[in-house]
Parts: sequence; C-alpha cells; structure tokens
Amino acid sequence: MKAPIRAVAGLLCVGEDILLVRRNDGAPAFPGYWSCPGGKVEADEEPPPPRASYCGMPTEDIAALRRELLEELGWDMHQADCRLSLLGRAITPPNQPRRFDTAFFRIDLDAKPELHLDRREHSSMQWTSASTFWQRYLDGELLSVSPLQRLLEALNADPQATEVPLLGIRPGEEFGLLLVEPLHGLRIIPLRSHTLPPATHTNAFLLGDEGESRILVDPSPADRAERERLEELLNLLGWPEALFLTHHHPDHHEQAPNIARDHGLPIYMSADTQSRLLQRWGAAYLEGVEVREVQEGDSLCRWKGQDVRAIAVPGHDAGQLALMPDGRGWMIVGDLYQGVGTVVIGQ
Repeated sequence: MKAPIRAVAGLLCVGEDILLVRRNDGAPAFPGYWSCPGGKVEADEEPPPPRASYCGMPTEDIAALRRELLEELGWDMHQADCRLSLLGRAITPPNQPRRFDTAFFRIDLDAKPELHLDRREHSSMQWTSASTFWQRYLDGELLSVSPLQRLLEALNADPQATEVPLLGIRPGEEFGLLLVEPLHGLRIIPLRSHTLPPATHTNAFLLGDEGESRILVDPSPADRAERERLEELLNLLGWPEALFLTHHHPDHHEQAPNIARDHGLPIYMSADTQSRLLQRWGAAYLEGVEVREVQEGDSLCRWKGQDVRAIAVPGHDAGQLALMPDGRGWMIVGDLYQGVGTVVIGQ
C-alpha cells in the first residue's frame, strides 16, 4: 500500500468569521464540495522565511501552504501579520484509491485581506461564522468531507479553538468500517463486497430523518465478519425499519436476505428485481423475508422533511430504481455512474 500523499489546508479566520471556498462543479475530485484552500506538498517547496509563529512546524508544510494560498487566493501569508496554529491532521482511510495525509492550519488575521479567487479551481468563496457554516451542513446544504465537518463542529462549540484532536477520526472506525456523510443525513457505509475488480467495496446508504422510518440501501457485506462489523455499527447508529435494493446484481444484495430474516426487516424492491432474484437464486433465497414491491414515485423515507422517492432508471438493470428527495438535492443511482469500465444502455 502506498503511503498517503502529504497535503495542507488553510483556514483563514478573522474574529469568528472563517473563509471557505467551493470547488468547481467540473473539478476532477470533490466537485461542488466546500473546503479550505490547500493542496499537496511538492518535493521542491521553497523554505519559508524564519518567523516565530512557524516555530516547530514542518517547513515543507508551511512552504506548501503559502504557495497554495498564493495560487488559489492571490494572497501571500508571508507578507501578512498572521498567527498560525496546527489544528490537526487527517489521513484518508485505507480503502480509498487516493490517500492524503493533510495538515489543517488555522491562520488568524486582524482584518479580512484582499483576495483574488482562482476560478479555474473554485467557483466561489465566502466569509461567515463557523456556526453559520455548521448550521448549513446540518440543514443538508453544505457538501463537505469529514475533516471539514469536524472543524466546523469544533469551531461552532469554540470559535477560538486552535486544536481539533479528533480531526481525522470518523464514526464507524472503531468497528473497522468507514462512515462518511457528505451531506448531513446522507450516510454512506462502504462495505467490502464481491464486486468486480478493481473495485473492492459497494456503498450501503443509511437514510431517514431522526425519529422517522429509516432504510438501509444495498447492504452486501462479502462475508460474516464484514456483516458483523455492519451490525455493530447499526447498533450504534440505530437500526433501519427496512432494507432497500436498487437492483438484482449480487454485489448490491449479498447477505441482505439473511440480515432481513435475522432482524425481522422487510426488503423493498421493484417487481422486476424480485423476479430476477428468484429466477437466478431460487425461491429459497427470499424465503421468510417480507418483500414489498416498490413502484416509481413511492416514498420510502424522508430527508430533511422531504419525501425520498423511487425513480425508475432501467438500463444497467431493467428493474433498477434510484432514490431522490423531492428537493433534488442528491440522487442515489446504483452502478449507473462508474469510474472504471463502460455501461451500455440498450435501445
């Protein structure tokens, strides 16, 4: 396994206001996500000038931070009266194809500087309080990665915080699983599965507003051990009231009937998916499972008060269903978008 790529990110702070940037919708990584400006550490970074506030910090990180802020914001931190704090480091989990070891720095200023956003990388920037950004995340309006969420949560509690010890910790890691929540209430649990190489995991999704009916989408753990890790995580998060299968391919439902039987859960799916499951694996596959037929437009749960409805998306699989809230803030489409290989949709 390759070592993570070193990277840096800078959080500009003036009083209780912080600066975040929004990545372009066409960006190759994390399009549309809000983030701190930053990037990877290069091998030939120019050493920073001596300054008391840099004391004890890796010179390569400081040099990379200055360069990235110049490139993305047109602002030179070496020419400014600023105070630097290392908030913490976050390391990308091992099951991700590209991993980063990112140092997050807090940069305190007495006044907001003149900035010139590089619009080749970012579409916009905004100064506001961490508590406002945090509330936007809770409202399902701020697309972001886990470390930024930890930062916002910590600064919401203490706007002057200069250290976030749990910056790189994500819920579920104590069970050997990863849980990410790019939008609040949209929980993604990558499970090791018998999928097609080079992929190794299939995403399961836990959906549903707190206190209302929830569903678990496409649980397909590869073996008993992975299933037990999933069950331990659900014991912490709370069990759903039902499972939902997007389509009949095995890397989206393996062990789902066993989970349903053992925990008394119904499985939602299209009539076509049920027919294909029975045809391929026999009647015993769904024996003892309550199957509920889902049709286009049916509401399966709620997200931020909006109905999450089934949308027919035949092509990759004839009976495939996607999920989307009424506000169209996101859409779960199993296997119709992929980074490796080709999907052919017949006429």
